[in-house]
Amino acid sequence: MTTHWMAGGAVILCGVASWTDLRSRRIPNALTIPALVAALCMHGALGAGQGLLLSACGALAAGALLLPGYLFRFTGAGDVKLLMAVGAILSFPTALLAGIAALLFGGVLGLVTALRLGRLREVLGRTAGLARWAAIRASGVPVAAPETSKIHIPFGVAIALATVTLTLLPRLGGVQ
Repeated sequence: MTTHWMAGGAVILCGVASWTDLRSRRIPNALTIPALVAALCMHGALGAGQGLLLSACGALAAGALLLPGYLFRFTGAGDVKLLMAVGAILSFPTALLAGIAALLFGGVLGLVTALRLGRLREVLGRTAGLARWAAIRASGVPVAAPETSKIHIPFGVAIALATVTLTLLPRLGGVQ
């Protein structure tokens, strides 16, 4: 069970991670790894075996959502580790909601960035090309991956927006 002070810790973690992501486009291991370990320990201590299990499942579920993006180099390893730490703090199933919300916020940030840069049509075309490529690859036909738009967003900000949203809006599955 995620307490209010744990959720507050997740918001602070995301605030610091967003700041470093905006400044350097990196989220340091020195921030994410200790947060992940601390969350697992706190849930283990407060909720015994079940708390530790739900925290670990939250970390794994949230991280799994970003794994394909990391493998295709759409997101960085710091983003994955940050979402895993948030997932461990928020615990399963809220972690899964946080991951899905982060992907949605990331998509919106990407669209706003493309619009601001005057490249929305190109980005939408490349996204459609990526969907076609994934469908062809799923059928077993080897085909080269399409080029990306090279537009990068600080995904730590999307994770922070998702975390704050779920923390402040309990009806969406956050802290109650």
